[in-house]
Amino acid sequence: MQADPRRFPRIPFAALAAVAMAPFAGAQIGQNLLANASFESGSLSPWNVVAGSVAVASYGTAPLPGAGVANTVLGGNRLLRDNGGGAVEQIVTPTSIPAGASLFVDGYFGGGTEDDSRVVVRFLDANNAQLGIHAGGYATEAQRNYEAVLLYRSLVVPVPVGTVHVAVRIEFRNFYCCGGAQGAADNLTAELVVGSTVPSAWPQQTELLANPGFEAGWSGGSPLTLVDPRGWEGAGGSCVVKPYSNSDPTVPNGLVSCRIGGALPSNSCGPTAVGSVLTHNGNAAVRQTIDLRGNTPQFASGNVWLHLAASLGGVGGEPDSAQIDFRYIGVNNQTLGTGSLAPVGAAERNYETLLLRREQDFPVVAGTAYLELTVSFADYTCCGGSRGLVDNVSAMLVPSPSLAPVPLNVDLVDNSGFEVGSVPGSPLELLNPAGWRGQGASRCAAVTYGGADTPSAAFATARSLGFQLLHDGGTSALAQWIDLRGSAGLIANGRMAMQASAWLGGYANEPDTAAVRIRFLDDYLASVGFQQVLPPVTAAERQNQTTLLQRLSLPFAVPQTAAYAIVEVVFADYNCCGGSRGLADDVRLVAFDITQQSAASPYPGTGGDLVLMTGVNSLPRTGPGHYVKDAAVGDVLRTVVGSPNGTLDGAPMVLAVNVIPTGQPPLPTVPGLVLDPTTAVTIFNGLGGGAVGPLVIPLSQGGNVWNQQIPPGTQGLSLLVQALCLQWNNQQSSNGLFFGSEGHEIRLQ
Repeated sequence: MQADPRRFPRIPFAALAAVAMAPFAGAQIGQNLLANASFESGSLSPWNVVAGSVAVASYGTAPLPGAGVANTVLGGNRLLRDNGGGAVEQIVTPTSIPAGASLFVDGYFGGGTEDDSRVVVRFLDANNAQLGIHAGGYATEAQRNYEAVLLYRSLVVPVPVGTVHVAVRIEFRNFYCCGGAQGAADNLTAELVVGSTVPSAWPQQTELLANPGFEAGWSGGSPLTLVDPRGWEGAGGSCVVKPYSNSDPTVPNGLVSCRIGGALPSNSCGPTAVGSVLTHNGNAAVRQTIDLRGNTPQFASGNVWLHLAASLGGVGGEPDSAQIDFRYIGVNNQTLGTGSLAPVGAAERNYETLLLRREQDFPVVAGTAYLELTVSFADYTCCGGSRGLVDNVSAMLVPSPSLAPVPLNVDLVDNSGFEVGSVPGSPLELLNPAGWRGQGASRCAAVTYGGADTPSAAFATARSLGFQLLHDGGTSALAQWIDLRGSAGLIANGRMAMQASAWLGGYANEPDTAAVRIRFLDDYLASVGFQQVLPPVTAAERQNQTTLLQRLSLPFAVPQTAAYAIVEVVFADYNCCGGSRGLADDVRLVAFDITQQSAASPYPGTGGDLVLMTGVNSLPRTGPGHYVKDAAVGDVLRTVVGSPNGTLDGAPMVLAVNVIPTGQPPLPTVPGLVLDPTTAVTIFNGLGGGAVGPLVIPLSQGGNVWNQQIPPGTQGLSLLVQALCLQWNNQQSSNGLFFGSEGHEIRLQ
């Protein structure tokens, strides 16, 4: 036998009834008091018509719900239908009613695409005098998403003292004179329950929403589940579920679905697009209401928060969008607080057809009994269709979050080299709320080195710039927010400074450029302090070559009230007809404590044309954010020493290392030397060890390369590495003795 899907919401009552059966054996606890509650007899009896005209009809009789609805709600073959403003009532007399009992009534209510129905309960004494009346909510046509369906409704009310009879009434509303009466109802239950009717508390880190990914609608195109009391219901307009598609331009493709988990809980990344996404017809919304009364006592402490997340987006340049709003509701239906996840506009999506992840934590207001969550669509185009998109909405109760301190001496910019966009050609990471977001008037793209209007792959390799860079698409821009609130104390004391760097350039003699801006906002999102700028590299500076030059800012103080830093890559397109050719790569921002160091490098060298690059199981890199790295036993430390401009090629060179306790570098002895020369040793070559040869070796054209596997027994120590080179070819160093690269610290975990 197929289980009644309504057993889910009634599990607490069934359990209570089982406990209560012994002392109230004759009280019909947990038993349906209604007869012919599903109207399968084909007649109304013992229901009495008390208003208008009502009849029993078959599912599928136009314009009533069809067989698909009947199968979903286990409605059998028949249901109750309105013939015009009708109502029926059944009066029952329980054998006995225990003191403190409540009446639990539920059923399915709705109809065709118009009209609606609800349940009303009246309590009567022995003389049929009314002691109380309670009405459930109508399953309105808007809540039904203008579909011909029935929605689950329930009502729990205390039984007044003196009650002998209970009257259960089904009422219909008929709104339209010419469309015929379409209200319907089925599968009613009325049970006596004893004990608390407050549901159990939700565990933290548990998904509160039903059908969060819109994969479980009662039909392929509907977000409604019908049988789950938490399920989505319409809240205005019409929403529709559509499949991801590799051929339909009005929805994202299968790769986007793969990247965001669009088919969860059974996600797939095969060649065929899978999964479903919620979209809309005009301005529309769906809503869920979650009963949190079991958690209400927990909210008084202020230590329980709401974690809200969703993937929001749209199609190409269409402005239609979606947002998530929520409302905290008290036991008396009063609003205690509100909040939202802001929509993702076309510019933020970089004018791509995709969805970006939004997430945020909100404190739960004391006294909250219910959470109402609404997904709403804004349709801005009368003729281009409705193109807002939503998927994988999530709401969880979580502990009060703690803010992580800003990491020092590391690159704070995520995907600073534009290597890890979620889809080809895009700089955006779809599941990373802290990643790059568009904010310009046109789309910019992640493109490969070696293209028709980008520098060569050899250029990128020599400078450890990876395989991709950012290419202008007109007057375009990207932005990334960095949360500084976890280091509020350090910032307020004036101890945090930053340094920024980027490789900027363009194509041939084209005047198009790229610049980087860093600005700061306070907790109220008001601008504070001065904007920092890495200026564009002009065509003249590039000598009309297709190339990039590195810009490095001076260290700058973080404003003492700053809560966020915003890093922006901004393109200027000056040539209307020659295409958009500004270029940018390797955008970095590094924070440091000015009481410990004066610049982003904790181990400054002499400057000059000697560069040390290191990588742990990755491409060797240097510059702000790459001077301090973590490594574990068995990892491979990759080291490159080079002279980017070739001025020191062939010069005698030493690559040396100090093994130091982490956080305890040696005291400087000579300007530009970060090592203790009395304990420095040469780097060994090869994964198994083996000396590199003479202590002093010539610096090779294109750089010298070493690989070293981290041996066991080194945890808790650091390798402090520096390259040193004698003065060469009349190149003078700042200390007049030698060139020293900036030092790199490899912290061994």
